Amino acid sequence: MIKYGKNMAILVALVLVALLSSCSDSPKYLDMLPDDAITLVRLDVKQMTEQSNFEKGGLKDKMLKLVAEDNMPAEAKKQIEKVVKDPAELGIDLRVPMMVSVTADQEVTLFAEMHNADKLKDFIKGLNAGNSKKLTEKDGFTYYYANRAMIAFNDDVFCFGAAESQTEQEAIDKMKDLFSGKVTKMKDREDVQKLLASDGIAQMLIFGEALGSLPKAKQMAEMMPKGVNMKDASFLLNLSSQKGKASLSYEVITDSKEWKDYIAKSDEMVKPIDADYLEESDVNMIDPKLFLYQAGYLTIKSVDGNTYVLGYPNREVKKAVSELVLPMLLSKSIPDVSNEILQMRTALNAEDVDKAMLNLKQLIANTPYSTQKRENFVLEEHFRFILKNIFYLCGYDISEEKQVAAGRIDLVAKSDTIIYIMELKMNDEGGVKSATRQIATRHYADSYAASNKRVICLALEFGRESRGLEQWAVI
Repeated sequence: MIKYGKNMAILVALVLVALLSSCSDSPKYLDMLPDDAITLVRLDVKQMTEQSNFEKGGLKDKMLKLVAEDNMPAEAKKQIEKVVKDPAELGIDLRVPMMVSVTADQEVTLFAEMHNADKLKDFIKGLNAGNSKKLTEKDGFTYYYANRAMIAFNDDVFCFGAAESQTEQEAIDKMKDLFSGKVTKMKDREDVQKLLASDGIAQMLIFGEALGSLPKAKQMAEMMPKGVNMKDASFLLNLSSQKGKASLSYEVITDSKEWKDYIAKSDEMVKPIDADYLEESDVNMIDPKLFLYQAGYLTIKSVDGNTYVLGYPNREVKKAVSELVLPMLLSKSIPDVSNEILQMRTALNAEDVDKAMLNLKQLIANTPYSTQKRENFVLEEHFRFILKNIFYLCGYDISEEKQVAAGRIDLVAKSDTIIYIMELKMNDEGGVKSATRQIATRHYADSYAASNKRVICLALEFGRESRGLEQWAVI
């Protein structure tokens, strides 16, 4: 993990909040955007500053107070106060939107346009008065390397990038490649042109061909209809804010006939999502699972080493996403799914397991997925994801891979009066017998022995060829 020193952090903070003078129609850094970028993020700092009411809202005074109270060197304090009072003194022109690029190698670089290179030099020198770190000037460019990060700029362009595993010279050489004068083709792409024409406060452009490098790429691809390939589209998310009200919208950019037909067949086209709409209604996305990890509908709930546990930010978002994702996963209409969910909910609450399982069998009959060979855990994960959404819409609190003393339970669904414990197995991996044995030998029900709720253990068998629920047993 990269850790930046206090002075570097202050510099970055000032870059993000400052509003400077001067403006140009076309950012000077466009020819430098790397052709191997998989994601571009555009930040309109001018709008952000205006929306935050930096001066009139008191943020400026609060920053000055924090600087005055900080025990930093006098020269550094002087430089920071000067920039807070007059952001133009920083030398970076943030009236021109900034751009962040992420490459397939996870190299992250921030690009901005310069306003006055000499002022930025003075600021960095003042910030590091008494420090051994110095500016390096070579071939008309200025470099500053500190805390495993590299700043590079000339009279036109500012770049900031991580240099975690690089020496100072290696970091300089990397930046020199960006400043080599070689013109990239990124700016000529249709999707990048749409990104540049956006008018929100922030945008993210995700290139479809880049999604293949994500951990869930295979599963996402298999969720798509035949002929619809992620690599044939780009996804533009746009965050805007008017009068304190945020709105999120996105657009699928593609020349693919299959994609266009897929979009045309959707019940409703994608709509902007504002806060009120998100609280009250369905979020009609083309394929929500494709965007859950990118669009903020899932948040990080906990971290275990290098593993991130994701979850919904609130119940409203969870319900809205579940109601839309499920019909798409099952390739059924929303009314058909709603009717089956209602019947299944009634049966579950009445503890009529056989009837509930018949409803479940009908719901997931012929669930589509790729006929290509897949690892067993992927298929189980596929059905577990579907069941998780079904039980949630039936009104149950649902836990996935619940850790207990003897192992992990695939699914646990709770209501006010009932707890359903579920173990899933494929038919060619022991099926219902194997699931029954696992529930019994690992004493899953014992974990809820102290509960005053009725505990029902279910062994569920799914067919690899039938693509549905084949057998079940109550333990």
